[in-house]
Amino acid sequence: MALRTSLLRLFPWRQVVPLIAALVAVAALAAGCHPDVAVDPGRHFTPSFATGTVIGEANIPIPPENGDPNGGQVDWFDTGISLPKAGFYRVTVNGTVNTTPNPAYEACVGQPWPYPGGSWGPFGINGTNELKVILRFDYTYWALGLSAPDVNSPTATNFGYYPAGTHLLAMRNGVSGGGSVTSSDGEICHANAYLMSGTQTITVEQVPLPVVHALKNPVTSSEVVTFVASLAPEITEFDWVYVGRDTLPTPMGAPTGDRIWSCSGQTSCSIPVSSSGRMYSMGNIAHSELVWVKDPPVRLTVSCSPSEVPAGGTTTCTAATAPAGQPLQIVEWFFVPDSATAHDQTLQALDCATENPCTTHVRANGTVYARATVAGIEQTAGAPVTRARPQLEVTASATLVHPGDTVVFTAQAPGASSVQVGSWSWVVDEVTAAAPNLATTTQPVSGRIGIRSTAAATMTSGCGTGLNPCIVPVTETGRMQVSATVDGEPQFAESPVVQVESPPPDSVPALTCPAQVERGAIAICQVAPPSASVIRWRVTAESVELGNPPDRVSSEREWSGPMVTSGTVSAVVQRGAGDTTLTAHIAVTPRPWTSSVPTVADSVYVRCPGPTRTGDCPLLDPPQGTRDRGISQTTPRFDQIAVEDSAREVTTGPNTGYSYLAGDAPYTFMRFRRARWGGSPCPCSS
Repeated sequence: MALRTSLLRLFPWRQVVPLIAALVAVAALAAGCHPDVAVDPGRHFTPSFATGTVIGEANIPIPPENGDPNGGQVDWFDTGISLPKAGFYRVTVNGTVNTTPNPAYEACVGQPWPYPGGSWGPFGINGTNELKVILRFDYTYWALGLSAPDVNSPTATNFGYYPAGTHLLAMRNGVSGGGSVTSSDGEICHANAYLMSGTQTITVEQVPLPVVHALKNPVTSSEVVTFVASLAPEITEFDWVYVGRDTLPTPMGAPTGDRIWSCSGQTSCSIPVSSSGRMYSMGNIAHSELVWVKDPPVRLTVSCSPSEVPAGGTTTCTAATAPAGQPLQIVEWFFVPDSATAHDQTLQALDCATENPCTTHVRANGTVYARATVAGIEQTAGAPVTRARPQLEVTASATLVHPGDTVVFTAQAPGASSVQVGSWSWVVDEVTAAAPNLATTTQPVSGRIGIRSTAAATMTSGCGTGLNPCIVPVTETGRMQVSATVDGEPQFAESPVVQVESPPPDSVPALTCPAQVERGAIAICQVAPPSASVIRWRVTAESVELGNPPDRVSSEREWSGPMVTSGTVSAVVQRGAGDTTLTAHIAVTPRPWTSSVPTVADSVYVRCPGPTRTGDCPLLDPPQGTRDRGISQTTPRFDQIAVEDSAREVTTGPNTGYSYLAGDAPYTFMRFRRARWGGSPCPCSS
């Protein structure tokens, strides 16, 4: 976005910078010191503009309600943030004011709230003046212009060049809604429309001044020199002025030179230089080192090895002199990419500082430069380096599989900053268009013929755009192909051939369990063959009331133990990069218990219910003893049975956790149905 400050809205750069410089100079002279023209000749190192130096933070208070006066407005206050020096600053307002409708307002006033509740950022309620944050510096009444992606963003920023010593002031508008109602009996009802909460903070960062470097120094007369500027991303309006014969330790300043119109707004400027001097940008705010037009007896040289670096690799650059062996003092190392995505990246400082040689990562094609003092003057020289193009490749988790095995295909480009997958496709390998059950469209790949099978689209349907890796079951021999964007460049790659072979009959995993066992008998379930890799076991009981025991996570191929209830046993087995589930059902039959069933004569009666009734009723049905006594997954408590010593809990196998009667119960409680006489209850006198 364009640089927006209060001054810039009124004056262009060529007017505002001399104006600021003049004002500062007058103030400095009045104080009896040398004028400060907002440049620092001793500043050598290329800074980073991504984040500035935080010089102050402040909170904007949020009242509990939008009460009087002015609906919860926060009046102008001094944030306590003062600018230490003239320069560029980034002011950020972050956070929201939360408004919750007050139920008492509608009950009191008898009308709905002016706005719905919500969370509102620095631009206020939907970009209106309600709850809008306003900032300004104390030297002016002009409000700072805030910018954000949209009016409801929780963050807004301002960027500008401001003088030293000024204080930041802030306020926030209130929100309408509040009132009083006088009833017929003279009582006054008053309520505010909103309850308010949240946090809003102000942060001020000092952003480094722009940096300008000559990419060659010294030069011969009329030699073309390229100057490169690196500056904060918010700055989009800047110019270039070369000042010849500006060779004193203190820079003369841009007004003494001529503007280079052909370079306006660009981050680099190439011009022939006929006299020693400096290049200025944005008035006096930024300038290059002194460029010498002379042929010094000793020159700076730079060489880098290797000059072509693998993706993600490093190169070592060495500064030397010609003739060799002369003393030099490194000032800084910096890198200039052949193309930069943002104008705060046109000059990139290297971490080597004043070291020599300098070993650095190469992340793009460009030139590594050294600035050094040689033979009494500052010189600049560089050496080009290139970064090998990261190559897209596809890896497969297995290249020899059985039909249906799962394979993981991964798209990668070693050394790349980003790999964005476009699409996946599967082609059958080494087939012809005449192959049965295959599509007739051929696709040449790496000198071979690949044909898309009828199942290819279905096989990769789960691998949509952007999905990486692609995990699919493979049913036929072939290769996986992928199209992707690698560091912004479209590329295509394919995996190694994945060979599908039918397994021997005895190598297919299978689960065997007994089809039927008597309650309490041992059931043995096994997975074959021995090479099978078991991941976990599970059982699903037929009885919903009993529930299911937890899964057994184990690689053992056998699961055995007493079975007390019917159910389905499952074994999850590794298959390629995925897994498959094998199942077997076990039916549990009751035990033939009859020995303890009492003999009941037909003449046995039961007492009629009720405290005042007398009489006996014959049994409708005599007790039957063929029913096995029940089971439980909790503390043994069985319907129709009370037991002491015969209850057991299963501790191994599929029915782990269930309880059952291991032997016949020593005594029994039985519940009998009362007989019905002629369709009516039996006669019991009262």
